[in-house]
Amino acid sequence: MINSQLKNRTIWCLFIGSCLLYTMSLGHQFVLDDALVLTENRFVKQMDFWSILTKDTFAGFFQSENTSQFVAGGRYRPLTLLIFSVIYSITQSPWVFHVLNVLAFAATVVVVYRLTEQFNFKHAQQQQRLALFTAILFAVHPIHTEVVNNIKGLDDILSLLLALIAWLILLKIPKPPAIKQFAGLFSLMFLALMSKESAIVIVPLAAVSLWFFQNNSVWLSLKRCAPFIVASLLYVLIRAVVIHSAADIQIMPELMNDPFLQWHQGAWEPLSIANKYGTIFHTLGLYLHQVLLPIKLSHDYYPHAIPVTGLWQWQSVLSMLLYSGMAFYCLYGLLKKQLPAFAILIYLVSLALFSNVFFTIGTLMAERFLYMPSLGICLLMAWCFIVLSQKIKNRKIALILLRAVAVLTLIAACWQTLLRSQDWHNNLTLFKADISKSTNSAKLNTALGGELIAQWQARQTNNNETIQLEKALNYLNHAIELHPTYAQAYLLKGNVLHYLGQTNDAIKTYHQALTLKPNFSAAKDNLARVDAQRKQVIDQERLQNMAEQAIAHSQQGNHDQAIGLFTSILDEQATAQYYFFRGVAYGQSGQAKLALSDFKQAEVLTDPNDHENLLRLWQAIKSASLETGDTAQANDYQKKIDNILSTRSK
Repeated sequence: MINSQLKNRTIWCLFIGSCLLYTMSLGHQFVLDDALVLTENRFVKQMDFWSILTKDTFAGFFQSENTSQFVAGGRYRPLTLLIFSVIYSITQSPWVFHVLNVLAFAATVVVVYRLTEQFNFKHAQQQQRLALFTAILFAVHPIHTEVVNNIKGLDDILSLLLALIAWLILLKIPKPPAIKQFAGLFSLMFLALMSKESAIVIVPLAAVSLWFFQNNSVWLSLKRCAPFIVASLLYVLIRAVVIHSAADIQIMPELMNDPFLQWHQGAWEPLSIANKYGTIFHTLGLYLHQVLLPIKLSHDYYPHAIPVTGLWQWQSVLSMLLYSGMAFYCLYGLLKKQLPAFAILIYLVSLALFSNVFFTIGTLMAERFLYMPSLGICLLMAWCFIVLSQKIKNRKIALILLRAVAVLTLIAACWQTLLRSQDWHNNLTLFKADISKSTNSAKLNTALGGELIAQWQARQTNNNETIQLEKALNYLNHAIELHPTYAQAYLLKGNVLHYLGQTNDAIKTYHQALTLKPNFSAAKDNLARVDAQRKQVIDQERLQNMAEQAIAHSQQGNHDQAIGLFTSILDEQATAQYYFFRGVAYGQSGQAKLALSDFKQAEVLTDPNDHENLLRLWQAIKSASLETGDTAQANDYQKKIDNILSTRSK
């Protein structure tokens, strides 16, 4: 009874503590990829469940078939989109979605604790400590900040949560599942896969765990995992049909979708095999660094945040040695039934899906890809702490130092998690925080440039305030240096140039964007708009020149020429100013009635609150009225003049 109460308290502490650690995220806005799956996904916003279930996850974001650019392999994760759609129909408040992420993550921490309890480790007390330490490390690990703070990260969280629950139940069922158990396990795994494809790695891990921890034969392990296998096969079949049949999906040759390209003599070419795998192993080394020492975190590792690396450069060689050593020990340790080997297996198998070693996934690296692999590292670190504690339990000073290091590590992890969560408040805070860590990412430079433009548009009160636009232009120029055919960067650069008044350069830049991406609707629209504004400015300058010539003729006594020019101007642009000027010319030429008509037309077009121009017009109307003999009208306008002047004197 006491143990049961203690366990319940532990579970609640883990759940509440995990929630408290990410409380800050509840005040965050929609950020980054939230647009892809939520705020700008038309299927989600329209509650179009059929399209969500029968199309690529990103299909609802890309509005035009001709401009759809999806990452290699496509994405099919309908469950989270269905959840988003239901919530969005009720409320569009970001905090509701963030609450869901936090609660799902906290639940995952609890399931990690309960699952690790099933991993046999020496005696019961140490097994409980192993489960607790693993769960605590998983809860505070800063690498999870991207998944929890980004609403889109619910696919990762829900996928792992459901898969781990299924795994936990499987370990508790001592024999091949009965029909009801089969249906339950099948449903959990299928829903996990419908959240995100990465849940499929749980299938081999669960099978190995049955052999490793419960001494099942290989055949019995596979039989017990039958619900997982069937769910995976069904999901893969549905996914293949959906992705293959989605006619609105076009994978375009693009550096943002294929990081293994290089710009050579004015064209993109595939990297050599040596450079491709050198870069891959360099990236794998960075994954290991980030999961063990998560200090400089970034949401963006797009080209060329990670530089192209040769196969025999030290970063690649060191990474190959480390991973080879881990793989060899994993095989040896599994045969010897050593727990660290199983922990490493979790890391390696989970990361293999995102490694680019076996197939290209469209991007080099992302910290969210470490969400599942980090479980293996947390298990390994917890095991190391327990084993070291046992070995030095009779050496008090050493034990105190070890515990102090452990406590300081947890405090540092919590602090780093809190600091990193602050960066995720909105796009601008995130992009500014990460640009110093991913300086050479073409995508991040473009994104930050675009966000600076958006912020300038939202809060500008003075059109002469150009510092922010000039910063945006610098980021966009750097993006183009890194990625010379990045149409999005050219589009945003064109926008900046337009706002800076460099209209001709803006039009040239839009044309460059359309050369790279002929069906780029945003570039087409902006080009048409800016070109129309340029023509309007040119026409305005021409009319202004005509007006100046007309005024000069009027001053020289050439009233007929002045009237003719003002008439031509009014045929194109009827304004109070031009009617007034023509009225003056009529008056100077002795045509008082025509002058009076123009002055009254100018009055109609003048803003009633523009007292300065109204006074000038009323004086002119009064004078013209007197010349035409309409004394009553002249008196009426004198009264209007007196009213404004008396109001001013007060």
